Amino acid sequence: MSRVCIATSSPKAYFAVASKLRSAGLPFVSLLPSQLTDRYELVLTTRAESVGLRGKVLCVEDMSDDPDIVRGQVYAHSLGGNKKTIVGIDPGRRLGLVAFYGEIELFSRTFNSASDVCAYLREVVLNIPSSGLIVRIGNGDRVLARQLAHDIAVALPSARVEIVDESGTSERGLNTRGLPSDQGAAARIAVRKGTPL
Repeated sequence: MSRVCIATSSPKAYFAVASKLRSAGLPFVSLLPSQLTDRYELVLTTRAESVGLRGKVLCVEDMSDDPDIVRGQVYAHSLGGNKKTIVGIDPGRRLGLVAFYGEIELFSRTFNSASDVCAYLREVVLNIPSSGLIVRIGNGDRVLARQLAHDIAVALPSARVEIVDESGTSERGLNTRGLPSDQGAAARIAVRKGTPL
């Protein structure tokens, strides 16, 4: 992702977008619009300065304030928005969630309620362009999994919601890089095919 370029002559816009990219942990280069070449995967600029630009452009005004969603926006726009967003959820007292854009891990989080999960997934859908959303929920707590699946299906009717056999997700097969246990299980759930709701 090193071929992301901020190209704006507005100091205010530059500092806003640079701050968002740093918070999201994304590298970038900085140019004036007149210095742009075709070698960048994605150009971040203002809506006014985007007029006439060729290639993939993300306008500063359309960027989220959430670093995880910014990461998703940058990857999605760089890749043309044609990958699926895949979310794995480990239901329990705390809800571990991991999101991928295609095979790229975007973020992992823990939520305290199903309503918080649904609200955040709505933000993901609204802000990260993709070819579809797949939500895979582990069946460790079958009642909670079914309720969560129902809530997500109602909140996001275009999403494909699957219930996944959770056996073995506590094992260390997939490299989860020191994630908390609920998020690690969610990552393993995300990569398994499930039964559609």
